[in-house]
Amino acid sequence: MKKLFLILIYFSLSFSQERTDTVMSTYYDWQMASHMRQRIYYDPGYGVHVIATVSYQRVPSDRNVYYNFFDERLNMWVYGQQGVPVFPFWAGYGVLDINPNTHDAYCVAHFRVGLNLCLAIGSITSPLEPCTIKVENYDLLWPVLGITNNGWFHIIASKGSSGSQYYDVCYIRMREWRYPEEPILIAPRQGEPIACLGETYGLFTSKGSNKVIVFWTELGNSGTDSGAYRISFNGGDTWSEVIPFPFPEIFTPGSETLPEVSFVYGFFDREDNPNFVICYTPNINGQKYKLPVEIWHFKPGRNPELVRICRRSADTLAGSIGIGAIFAGRPTIGQEPQTGILYVSWEEFDSLNYEPLTGKLRADILVSYSLDNGLTWSEPERITRPDQTSKRYPCLAPIVDEQNNLWITYLADLIAGFYVQGEDPGSLNPVIVKKLRILPQAINESKFSYHKSKRFYSKTVIYDVNGKKINERDLNSKGVYFLVDTKDKKVKKKIIIFK
Repeated sequence: MKKLFLILIYFSLSFSQERTDTVMSTYYDWQMASHMRQRIYYDPGYGVHVIATVSYQRVPSDRNVYYNFFDERLNMWVYGQQGVPVFPFWAGYGVLDINPNTHDAYCVAHFRVGLNLCLAIGSITSPLEPCTIKVENYDLLWPVLGITNNGWFHIIASKGSSGSQYYDVCYIRMREWRYPEEPILIAPRQGEPIACLGETYGLFTSKGSNKVIVFWTELGNSGTDSGAYRISFNGGDTWSEVIPFPFPEIFTPGSETLPEVSFVYGFFDREDNPNFVICYTPNINGQKYKLPVEIWHFKPGRNPELVRICRRSADTLAGSIGIGAIFAGRPTIGQEPQTGILYVSWEEFDSLNYEPLTGKLRADILVSYSLDNGLTWSEPERITRPDQTSKRYPCLAPIVDEQNNLWITYLADLIAGFYVQGEDPGSLNPVIVKKLRILPQAINESKFSYHKSKRFYSKTVIYDVNGKKINERDLNSKGVYFLVDTKDKKVKKKIIIFK
């Protein structure tokens, strides 16, 4: 009777904090009202670009988008702890991206000209003057920027009459600097299915091709919020139909409790496939709740397309979560290009840590990772310590560097609550960039065997090191594999060596 022995080596990843730097500071703590937008980018061989909406005055008449750059060759932040303004005029709510060919950094924001809001694109690292985009008698605001492999600029923004409650979501393409094309409607209008509300939209582009994705949600809608996206494979020449985001069967399926889409973020992975991270929250008889929250990884075309990263909740809350947030939200996603490991970070409120002055809970930042292309995810790990600050608006650089470092930026709010919204007396809050070294650690090893002459019913699904699924009963080939417990979907990662 022949036996097959498996040596199981359990692995985890730990995070070593390499450095934590203040790169600018701001009284303007209301960085955005909806989904996270790209504020940091690691460009291999060059360094790290980062932006934030900044006001160094308590009355934000000096509000601007500020920029800083970590030069890898000099091993330093070029603009110290202050940063530099991107635009020569009042502006805010900036979004960052990099031209993959020239490696120049660009930023888009909105600003006021007369009675209307317009868009400005700033070329941060080249001598080009800012480019202004405006539509007569209309507001253009809350822009999002992405740059494709061919160097084209892709922007979405809200367009509407000044003071209007509802805005159309428009797409603007600029193939040549200073020559933007006319805005076109890209998402359903109010009254149509899955219509976007306010600034609840996003855009991301491929650096390896000319793919563009625009997405939006109904966040804040009176009914159950949903969301959708459209994709262009040719740099915005043509677009797919509206594709709704799927809903997982969660929150007691079949009852009066329904899941709804809250925060969404996306990027293209190393294989040029779109990946989304989506927060779902419960809607009970039309009442929206901020917890529990389930964060899911959505990869169109994969089987399964939806995989749960985690469920986050608390039994009791010592304070309130506040406006524009849920218990665990604003996820962002990135990848280490060599190994393909995926990482997701998000802000999460500590149920026991609150600000006595405002009664608002303070938040920390958590990270989860996947070794198998998003099919399973690790237990979340807190990468900031609970203290007297609230860590808000975390953004993970989409590329993890060659030394396995994550780069994450966030706002360290010294008084939890929003000064801009009148919730606290105001504080000059550091904008932080944290560099985390990823350290694989072997935990233990064990052995088991089974008789090959008997029928064997495995409770495991096996993947090779590239994340490719192997037949559950094909245990005869030598190799190194990830063994995943499918009972609870937890990432009890094991590398299997056949002998």
